[in-house]
Amino acid sequence: MDAWNHISAGNIGFNNAVNAGGTIYLDAGKPLPGMFEETIRNLREIKPLGFGSAPIAFGWLADAMERDPSLRDHFFAKMKMVAYGGATLSQDIYERIQALSIAATRERIPLTTMYGATETQGITVVHWLTERVGLIGLPLPRHHAETRAQRDQARSARQRPDSNARLSWSRRSDQSGVR
Repeated sequence: MDAWNHISAGNIGFNNAVNAGGTIYLDAGKPLPGMFEETIRNLREIKPLGFGSAPIAFGWLADAMERDPSLRDHFFAKMKMVAYGGATLSQDIYERIQALSIAATRERIPLTTMYGATETQGITVVHWLTERVGLIGLPLPRHHAETRAQRDQARSARQRPDSNARLSWSRRSDQSGVR
């Protein structure tokens, strides 16, 4: 369940669901006061494999699951991962979601960020387990990203007759893993 009109749902969520032969549930609820109750009602009806929203929604979701253990157990019954984006998630909310997952399943849940997904079109995500929040991530395996400044520096180095400039740039890009 995602906000349908955003890069996360419109591109990443949709394409992943289609690739996996999954089902997409469009949620009319929104992470806004007076509108998140619809999301809670929807979560009582389905057992999603993944859930993504803005950080504020996770605070409200944690509040609802702390008040209602049956909602908590239903939410985590089939859940494989949850993701947030649009802003950073507070460490407090992260820890509350993890505590709720442990109470429901006896396991922590992969809770990852897609913070920066709009700017990077979803190729940079935190695609590993971490205890930290607020990370923008790295390119997905077999992908690379570069800033305009890096691209311009590389072009400039290729145009210089000094081959040491190219060698220096190659060494730096190989060490960082990001080109």
